[in-house]
Amino acid sequence: MTTETLIYKYPKLKKLFETQCKKAPIIFSKYKKNMFEYQVIAPYLNPHINITKTYFLGYKYNDYLYYVSMNSSNEAVELLMKNIDKINLDGLVQNTNLRIGPLLEHSFTKFNRFHWEWMNMYSSNPVVIAFLETHPDEIQWNKFSQNTCSDAIKILEKNQDKINWLMLSSNPSAMQLINNNLDKVNWTSVCLNTNPEVISILEQNLDKIDFSYLSSNPNAIHILEQNLDKICIWKLSENTNAMDILMKHPELIDDTRIMTNPSALSYLEPLVVNNNHHNVYYIATYNPNAFQFIEKMLERKIISNNNILDIHNKLIVNDSLESLFDLDYQAMSKARTKLLEYELMAKALHPSRVSKWVDYHYDNGGTVANFEYF
Repeated sequence: MTTETLIYKYPKLKKLFETQCKKAPIIFSKYKKNMFEYQVIAPYLNPHINITKTYFLGYKYNDYLYYVSMNSSNEAVELLMKNIDKINLDGLVQNTNLRIGPLLEHSFTKFNRFHWEWMNMYSSNPVVIAFLETHPDEIQWNKFSQNTCSDAIKILEKNQDKINWLMLSSNPSAMQLINNNLDKVNWTSVCLNTNPEVISILEQNLDKIDFSYLSSNPNAIHILEQNLDKICIWKLSENTNAMDILMKHPELIDDTRIMTNPSALSYLEPLVVNNNHHNVYYIATYNPNAFQFIEKMLERKIISNNNILDIHNKLIVNDSLESLFDLDYQAMSKARTKLLEYELMAKALHPSRVSKWVDYHYDNGGTVANFEYF
């Protein structure tokens, strides 16, 4: 029987983090907080480990509990249910597991304003949305109007008199509401809406477009190309679909903002090759694809060992830190196929089978000399 081997997308970076993790002092101070936090949170960010084997329950700092409470694995939720007094509410409201309903109800009186705001605006967990609907007094309609969860949209459709149209206008999941209420929408917010359906609305209302905000919309490239004199340069430089425009018009590139653009890696690579360490650090901190980028630089040995620790500390605060544990499913599929091949060969060429083949060959007039052709 084959055993699954986990293959990570960024093995060099993962090894780097694990190495630095061992060197990190187990001291909590504002000066070493980043390195310490990785040592603390690394196991809990990785969804591929058994959370029940960790030792967070005995630690006095809340940093452990935040990441465990946010972990959406069934094992983590079961662990929290058995240790309700250990729950970190900041982490719990972000948990996407569908079994957290009892934990939410238990924590109802403990949630503060920021917890309610987060659940209203960002939660995509149907259980959290149902929890809010059960407690309608806690629905903050200006925040809730920004929620993209389909369950939240259904509630908004039933309560259109409570909608905040400034907020809803940028909600990519609310197109039916927007289309049916063009007289109520905020056009600046509509320009920020990333739903492709918005573009046809804007094309029919060109006089209402706010090009400064539209410059960041990845679906509005053809409109922006026709109005280059109206765009906002720094927002265009962050636009993931604007690289063709930026390459044709380099004068429109904002040198700082372009480093945050996940589509700009091929443009940014020469800057790193030329040993511009400031660029490397900025990319490591703010670019969502920094892990893919830095892994490539490590493979090519472009980044020197002198910069490894600094880059490590920048990556720690990257919002995409969890991607460090992304699995390489293509490589895992190949490895799994190879294991199956080995298993098949081991069974097919087992001595007991070979012995039967040889006996059959001899019984039918074969010889050692021609066995391979049999």
